Amino acid sequence: MGVAVSVDGNPRYGRLDPWRGGATAVAEAMRNVAAVGATPHALTDCLNFGNPEDPEVFHEFRESVRGLGEAARRLGLKGEPGAPVPFVSGNVSLYNFSATGRAIPPSPIVACFGILEDYSRAVGQTARRSRSLLVLVGDRRAEFGGSIAMEL
Repeated sequence: MGVAVSVDGNPRYGRLDPWRGGATAVAEAMRNVAAVGATPHALTDCLNFGNPEDPEVFHEFRESVRGLGEAARRLGLKGEPGAPVPFVSGNVSLYNFSATGRAIPPSPIVACFGILEDYSRAVGQTARRSRSLLVLVGDRRAEFGGSIAMEL
């Protein structure tokens, strides 16, 4: 038996859409744990925002938290119909500013912990053999939202 851990989040998503930034952090962390062959069992978060007394920052915080909760409920705990993946701990860091004095972008960061029944069968990120077949699922589109290319 083994444990898989992934820590994920993208402030660029939070800047575009705070709800989606929170939801995407949960989904990405759970996907990465599942991708190695583990079953997600628990989440924890680190929420980083500017001054919550600023109405815009408070809106970003509220929407990010809504996204986190909704994603945990919708993705759910495997084998427990209707049960969300639980957030077992968390941290909130407020009043964060950039060097220029602006509030940092909404930055929900999520860690997911999963259980591997047999750690020797974990799937790695590299191809195990040369000439391995790679498959792209879905259509390719020219979408840069949330990527570093968006900022170029």
